[in-house]
Amino acid sequence: MPDSSFQLDLSLWKDKGLIARQNQLKAGFWNLFSELGNSHVSKSLCQFHPNNKGIKLSKGNDLGGFPFHVLDLIRDFDPESGLAIRVLNWFGHGMFIFILFGKNHTLANSKFFSDSKYHYAMSPTPWDYPELILGESSCQNPDSQTFKNSTYHQWFTEIRIENSETTFHQIERELKKISEFF
Repeated sequence: MPDSSFQLDLSLWKDKGLIARQNQLKAGFWNLFSELGNSHVSKSLCQFHPNNKGIKLSKGNDLGGFPFHVLDLIRDFDPESGLAIRVLNWFGHGMFIFILFGKNHTLANSKFFSDSKYHYAMSPTPWDYPELILGESSCQNPDSQTFKNSTYHQWFTEIRIENSETTFHQIERELKKISEFF
């Protein structure tokens, strides 16, 4: 028998207009991510890491209770020498670019990221996005001890959302800067 203290919000459930708007918004971001994945900058970025498993676009409905989209441009999650570049669109929270390096990746400690206003992840796992984004598990300039003790190295920055065209170009510019760094 269902818990009698939980009430179904039937007015929300029946609000076809709201549900249709949310689905249109999700489709718009999905199209934006598809275009980014097929862009020239994304394709050239993939050439910088030989163990890349290719571009992947995915979506989910529950990251801290909110839907999300993920565009993986480089996918090599080797804990020692891997490299992954991910764009995360977390509904209600923002859009972010994450660059994940294996513990011994030679480019992980580059001044490029701290100079570019990226934040360094300090959570026990690189996948705890709520803690990284909403919590206090990041810093802009990690000290050498923090960096040395980390089991992975991940940098991230937020992308300001405006309209689809401006957002597309903003992400593309950021990815181009990253590709020039590599």
